Amino acid sequence: MTKARTLADFNATSIDPALLDDTGEIPSALLAGVGGGNTPYFSAKGDSTQVITHNSSTVLNFNTLRDSLDSDTAYDTANKNYTIPTGKAGFYFLSAGLYFTGTISAGTQVQIAIRVNNSDVSNRSVIAPTGGGSFADHFLRTHTLQKLNEGDVVNVIVWQNSGSSVTIYANNDNAGFSGFLIDDLN
Repeated sequence: MTKARTLADFNATSIDPALLDDTGEIPSALLAGVGGGNTPYFSAKGDSTQVITHNSSTVLNFNTLRDSLDSDTAYDTANKNYTIPTGKAGFYFLSAGLYFTGTISAGTQVQIAIRVNNSDVSNRSVIAPTGGGSFADHFLRTHTLQKLNEGDVVNVIVWQNSGSSVTIYANNDNAGFSGFLIDDLN
């Protein structure tokens, strides 16, 4: 059931007062379909740490569904990817995050990327300052809005060039890979 809204719920300049009923509320019929159900959706995380070697792109080990969050059973925990289900093409919000440890030196970086069909569509890097020094233990997150078609495969990779291995905590509470449909293509 859609909750009726009053004019006070909205900025007075963004709604035509003629649309309101006798009590000053927006009729529920006008709100039908607003917001959608945001399905399909998924949310995955890892169940362990993952060591990423120098100068390598590696699919993140997000191999466990969070609270069974996979409305269309389209997340493949073995291959750590999500395939857009038949009939579910549309605009998706995707988000991925990781926590890592391991020292990265001046000018080196760690990067997380969301990929669609093996091409980066969103990424975020942390680069150690070139003026000297290094740092360790950092959290990275990237988000994107993407138009996706049936059968598109989405996953998350990490790349780093620190000169040594970096440990990713895919099992950290803040790490994971999630997405949901915002609007279909109809």
